[in-house]
Amino acid sequence: MDGVYSAQPCTAYTSCWSCVSSSSRCGYFDNTGSCVPGGWLNPQANYTASGDVWRYFHGQCYVSTRVEFVLLPAVLGLAVLAAAVVAVWRCVPARWCGLGPGEDDTLSCTTSEAGSYYGDHHHSHRHHHHRAEEHMPLLIDSDPASRQPAGAASRNADGGSSHPAPVALKGETEKVDAFFADKEHTNNWAVLVCTSRFWFNYRHMANTLSMYRTVKRLGIPDSQIILMLADDAACNPRNSRPAAVYDHPRKTIDLYGDNIEVDYRGYEVTVESFIRMLTGRVAPETPRNKRLLTDEKSNILVYMTGHGGEDFLKFQDSEEINSYDIADAFQQMWEKQRYREILFVIDTCQANTMFSKFYSPNILSIGSSEKGENSLSYFHDYDLGVSVIDRFTYYNLKFFETLDMSSKQTLADLVATYNHSLIRSHPGVRTDLFSRSLEKTYLTDFFGSVQNIELTREPFPIGRKSG
Repeated sequence: MDGVYSAQPCTAYTSCWSCVSSSSRCGYFDNTGSCVPGGWLNPQANYTASGDVWRYFHGQCYVSTRVEFVLLPAVLGLAVLAAAVVAVWRCVPARWCGLGPGEDDTLSCTTSEAGSYYGDHHHSHRHHHHRAEEHMPLLIDSDPASRQPAGAASRNADGGSSHPAPVALKGETEKVDAFFADKEHTNNWAVLVCTSRFWFNYRHMANTLSMYRTVKRLGIPDSQIILMLADDAACNPRNSRPAAVYDHPRKTIDLYGDNIEVDYRGYEVTVESFIRMLTGRVAPETPRNKRLLTDEKSNILVYMTGHGGEDFLKFQDSEEINSYDIADAFQQMWEKQRYREILFVIDTCQANTMFSKFYSPNILSIGSSEKGENSLSYFHDYDLGVSVIDRFTYYNLKFFETLDMSSKQTLADLVATYNHSLIRSHPGVRTDLFSRSLEKTYLTDFFGSVQNIELTREPFPIGRKSG
């Protein structure tokens, strides 16, 4: 290059001025203080023969401060080499992708498959199948043993290779994905809470036990019911019918009976225990019957009764839970995928204010009374000396007595029966957070059981093995 421009090499010049003013077409590096071949032509065409750009500097010197001038060829060479290696790596002899040694065909395989043919081929071949299975689409057929990973080679009896197994069609894969992504609920749970204690609050315990009897009759098992009773009226010394609780003066149905499972009893019923149970933030030693083991496909009925007021409900006559507490607990449940839909039903004074602060999706709320209204009792039992049920709960249960597990009655049918002249208050229904209309929501979606089944990916053995 020096021979082209001048007999004197550029390195002979030691200053910017002498370097750029020479006839040798040299360029001056300001950051290194060196004169190198390349030079400049003029301010309008300041590109060197090697492609570097020189900038105007110190009045007369066109110089470059880019060290890439020296490193550029090396960097470009490494980039080209890396691209070539990647191209070769992604398209290698087919035997490297598990089709067996001795086959010269090539195919486009992933980086995880390429390079697996090292050392013992059969050993690496097994690893290849393991990796392929992790990404294979699910195929549903009558013979699970016949399934093979998509794109993997099928083998004949003597270990030789044959034609590759067929891959799943796109439509089949989408159907499978849609099946497992289906958000239809598969299980129902009920959380039934009586927050009042003392004998004169007998009706609140009767309210809860009446609802407990209804959901059990409609198919929800005890294993999916959380029953919380703040007091035990059945064993109260004032009870003239020991070990029994009734919701009607005729005393035809013993709500307590021999088949009842109380999960939280007496002083176990607190605001803290209620919120912990809903959100799943319980102690490790908590038994199963005190845990709400729901998931993202669970429909949950939450029924509460007791003494309350505007935006609060009393627990044990000593503490309160407010509408913000319940709203935040439901939001935690939604974020942790602990429910699909919730039906919140509350029977207390000014009940409708208790769901006014809800903001989580898929929650339908029903209350017994508006703000400023009382929720009144019904049926006074002169033998026991107390009222045995509240009006709102009584008329709900009266409607439920006409249902069975196969009923197609909807929540719209239930709400249509609410009569102010009978209930003596104005029940409220909040639907803005709920994704379905009341006309399309069956009562058994919350108060009953579901017979839907969910298929699993692997067969489950049933019965004992012979021998």
